[in-house]
Amino acid sequence: MKIKNLGIATFAAISSLSIAANSTAIADEFHGYWVKGRILDTYNRLGGYKTFGNANTEERDAARGGKFQNFQNNASIYWHPSVSNGTARQVGGRIRDKWEDYDWEHGHLKYPTTDELPTRTAGGRFNHFEGGSIYWSPATGAHTIQGMIRDRWAAQDWEVGSLGFPTTDERATPNGVGNFNHFEGGSIYWSPATGAHTVQGRIRDYWAKVGWEKSRFGFPVSEEYKVSGGAIQQNFQGEDLQWVPSNSSQLAPYNPRYGSYDQQYLLFDQNERWTPQSINREVVTHFNQYFTFTGCPDEINVGAECVLDTVGGIYAPIRIEAISADGFSIRSLEGHPEGADRLINFKFTTYYYNGATNIRLRVQASGPASRASNLGPFNSETIARYSWSTFSKNLQNRINNASTTYITSDKSTPPAQAFRAISPQDATPPPNDPGVETDVIDPANVDTSKITNKVPLYPIGTDNAELEKSLGTADIPAISAPEETTTLETEIPADNREGSKSPGTTESENIDSKPYKTTTATPNNIGQGLLSP
Repeated sequence: MKIKNLGIATFAAISSLSIAANSTAIADEFHGYWVKGRILDTYNRLGGYKTFGNANTEERDAARGGKFQNFQNNASIYWHPSVSNGTARQVGGRIRDKWEDYDWEHGHLKYPTTDELPTRTAGGRFNHFEGGSIYWSPATGAHTIQGMIRDRWAAQDWEVGSLGFPTTDERATPNGVGNFNHFEGGSIYWSPATGAHTVQGRIRDYWAKVGWEKSRFGFPVSEEYKVSGGAIQQNFQGEDLQWVPSNSSQLAPYNPRYGSYDQQYLLFDQNERWTPQSINREVVTHFNQYFTFTGCPDEINVGAECVLDTVGGIYAPIRIEAISADGFSIRSLEGHPEGADRLINFKFTTYYYNGATNIRLRVQASGPASRASNLGPFNSETIARYSWSTFSKNLQNRINNASTTYITSDKSTPPAQAFRAISPQDATPPPNDPGVETDVIDPANVDTSKITNKVPLYPIGTDNAELEKSLGTADIPAISAPEETTTLETEIPADNREGSKSPGTTESENIDSKPYKTTTATPNNIGQGLLSP
């Protein structure tokens, strides 16, 4: 009985082995070479002979205990027991060629973790690998992307995001510090100190122009973000970069019938960093670092009202009247000691002469002279000269310490196209020339050592000699708010600009002034460059 049972058990075991053997034989398929196991599973899962054609090789050993087989239709299937849960993965075409460039599974990409798949953007293909990805499109070809750069790209929605497809493999930067990939819509740069950050658009263009990470900016340390006025900023190791949108706003035109003065101040030569528009952007966003007098916010905005600090603490309210691409204007308000509704335009301009482009600050004060109780920078040319020479010196001495470089429209304008003022060698202005012929003041020749951050004010009728002496020694009289306000003429005829009394005008009604000459031709296209969002 035991022998019989043993015979039955033995027969069953032999039968099971036979069936298993037959099943294995059935599982293998011959397509030029035998295709079997997990590689055969993937072969059939992805369309079999129609997709792959015949095998070009037998199944072969791959790195770390894996297997692979090559097929007729420019494709391979790779398998490793610990990769992709033991599922064999297909790699083909240009992606396989790129993978081969990096030594197949022996290289840093290692084994594929997906089959070749279509991208969400029509026409593209990709494979993910243990060590990165390879993306291909007809326009860009196949390129590798990996590590923190791939993580940053993935966070921006892969090729669907603003960067699009990669256009280079990941490469080392020329300085050997970091790595980068370029994309259709920008770049991602990585370094150990900064991590991976996207750079694109006008900021990337400018950064590239000055030398990429080898420039004074170094590597990016942030993504782009919005700041005031619709500008876009990005922080870098050395300096920040800010793209400033074009601004078509204009300052109110200077009216010489109501004018007190029209002055120009020498600043410095235009350079890659500083142009009229970029200086203006730095000033309006860091006002108290440069403007002579305190009392306004550090960043000024159109319509904002503030009270300037004055000697003697007199109430001196002003309003930011306008901000253009290359200048700003302030207006005195009711109760101001120099009279309400006085306007000062501050405009940064260029003067092109003998191969050099110099930047100047042009200051024009105008408006009705009614109800002024004091002389100050709104209505006195002499006080203005000391006040705005100080402003100019602040710009000369401090602006190169600014933490931001601005990408403004006028940076696309060649120096030869800068607007020119009349020079001694120019008999007539060239076309589109503003035709400026005003006093040009070199701030270095004005002793401003006694000028403080408080507006100097003097009684109406103080003559120029006394003003010059006082401003040069800081012997500024303490002035309190008057009980009665002297009413002045609201219009100053051009033929009474030299301080002489006009008919029916008392001595106290004369506002300090000097002879001047100017034209008012100002092209509408001043400051409009070529950059756009």
